[in-house]
Amino acid sequence: MVLKRKFNLQSRIFIPLVTILWIVIIALGVVMYRHDVATRKEMYIGQLESFNNVLLRTYNDQQKVADYLDFIEAYFTGTPLDDVLIGVYDAKTGKYIDGKGFEFKPPTLVDQDHDGVINGADLETLIVDSIGYKPNDAFLYKSTYSHDSTLIVRTIMPSNVSISRAVSTDMFLWVIIFGVLVCITVISYLMTRHITRNVRLLRDFVERAANDRDFVTYDKFPDDELGDISRKVIHIYNARSAAVAAREHEHNMALHAIEERAKLKRQLTNNISHELKTPVGIVKGYIDTVIDEKDMDENARRHFLVKAQAQVNRLCDLLNDLSTMTRLEESSSQVKIEPLNFSELVASTIEDAEASGITGDMRLNMVLPLDCMVMGNKALLAGMLHNLIKNAVFYSHGTEMVIKCVDVSDHYYSFVFYDDGVGVPPESVSHLFERFYRVDTGRSRRNGGTGLGLPIVKSTVVAMGGTITVSNRPAGGLQFTFTLPRPKDNQ
Repeated sequence: MVLKRKFNLQSRIFIPLVTILWIVIIALGVVMYRHDVATRKEMYIGQLESFNNVLLRTYNDQQKVADYLDFIEAYFTGTPLDDVLIGVYDAKTGKYIDGKGFEFKPPTLVDQDHDGVINGADLETLIVDSIGYKPNDAFLYKSTYSHDSTLIVRTIMPSNVSISRAVSTDMFLWVIIFGVLVCITVISYLMTRHITRNVRLLRDFVERAANDRDFVTYDKFPDDELGDISRKVIHIYNARSAAVAAREHEHNMALHAIEERAKLKRQLTNNISHELKTPVGIVKGYIDTVIDEKDMDENARRHFLVKAQAQVNRLCDLLNDLSTMTRLEESSSQVKIEPLNFSELVASTIEDAEASGITGDMRLNMVLPLDCMVMGNKALLAGMLHNLIKNAVFYSHGTEMVIKCVDVSDHYYSFVFYDDGVGVPPESVSHLFERFYRVDTGRSRRNGGTGLGLPIVKSTVVAMGGTITVSNRPAGGLQFTFTLPRPKDNQ
């Protein structure tokens, strides 16, 4: 099977263009050559006619024809006119009067028809002896009658090598034609290469774009109309690539968010199930014991019922915390936020905590400005403070808690809440705001924590429009740094 060779666009334009130009230029050269040869032959034929006219004048002036013929023979010796043949006849009788070279035959009625170029075969009708001339040999011939038609002069010049060279066009013409062809070829090549450069660049761009979506596009196109079109194509491609990349990124982000939500939902479901099973199992065990042991004394029965009641209270706390988390995460935009005095709220919370005995043996101090106005929800912020206090009391093993204002800007108050306890292991700091995370699972459950206190703290601050971080203090203990927005009137 013969495979067809694939020509590129430049070859498809260059080859026909150069072929047409070569044909046109060569045809013009041939026409010019033929015209130049004909002109040179006409020049020599005109020279022959000039010989005839001068010879007729010489004869009419009754001068010696022989002297003029001797002059021609002497003057043109060594020139292309050296071999000229001249004969003078009486036009009426055909009598040969004088001449140079061969003797011509008597004139005929067709002499005028031979003016110009004749061949060897026609020469036999004009001269007496044409032996030695071939039929294809060329000759220049001219016959001229006198004004009174009494004389006829015949002039023949063999087209020898000298004449052929004389009537031939100079080689310089062919050199010029060849030079023009070379220049035309080079110019055509450069022009077609420039025209098709955009096509080559676009083909390279398309091939690279099809095989490698991550390659960096370039702009090497000429500054012309085709270059402008090519650049617009590249711009459209870049815009579409950017749009596709953005859509893919958004799609991946959406899938990632869906996967994260599903993962968190599974984790939350598993954690809730685990957290509910423990107190429910304990309550069931206590109740089953009380029911099965009918002879149990009153003190033992009361002991089991108190234990069961504590686990039921833990279940209630867990359900309340879950309700609070759901409210903060799913309906945070519907939480009522209004200006409130954070100093008064903290003071009231401390008083309630101390009255209820939650603070235990730890002291709680506050260092806040009296007019510390923030934007927030009073109930949620009170719950946040309550969770921070319980977290410090249950897990810090310290003696003091402090809430303090550390900075104020045009838009936010910055606060810290810290204790002087033992802190947490460094690897646990980043997990403290995760739901149901416990540094010490056994200790936490013995203390009755739900594992949702600190997540509620973070969700509350975020719902108020602030931020919160946690870290271990260099001096010992755990420190929470959070911000709350200021009312616009106080900014």
